[in-house]
Amino acid sequence: MFQTGDWIVCGGTGVCRVEKIGPLENIRRAQRGRIYYTLIPLCQSGAVYVPVDSTAPMRPALSREKAEDLIGRIAEIGGGRCDLRDQKLVSSHYRSFLETHRCEDLVRLLKIVYCSREESLREGKKPRQVDEHYFRRAKELLDGELSVALGLPPEAVEGYILRRISGSLA
Repeated sequence: MFQTGDWIVCGGTGVCRVEKIGPLENIRRAQRGRIYYTLIPLCQSGAVYVPVDSTAPMRPALSREKAEDLIGRIAEIGGGRCDLRDQKLVSSHYRSFLETHRCEDLVRLLKIVYCSREESLREGKKPRQVDEHYFRRAKELLDGELSVALGLPPEAVEGYILRRISGSLA
């Protein structure tokens, strides 16, 4: 069980802070007697209410040590290509990376989509909307989790990673 103040990753919502744990009052759809996490998403407004005994995927956010390790391994994490042309199949393939809720898979997805976007641009085409959508989503989820682990605002994460990879950060 998580504690108030913990940073967790909650399904597709991304990184959230546990604001409160207890029964919900004045929430129409809440089940009486059931205990809920009240979660405040890092990158969204509002609150999310998740039963403590839910099967929704939830895990602690990365520690600084694990975040630094992940950044150090980015070059080693494989990406690959997505040769699928059917938009529904591409979307399903990309979504499978998001559904693992693992940072390594977000890095893989970002690499795959980046390569797909670059290939489109080399061919004189606009990047596919599905690529743009999943790139933004994966980046938002990864930047959110790394920002909490590193104590940085989400918009500073990409620069931190680039400086770390180039060797200008120890």
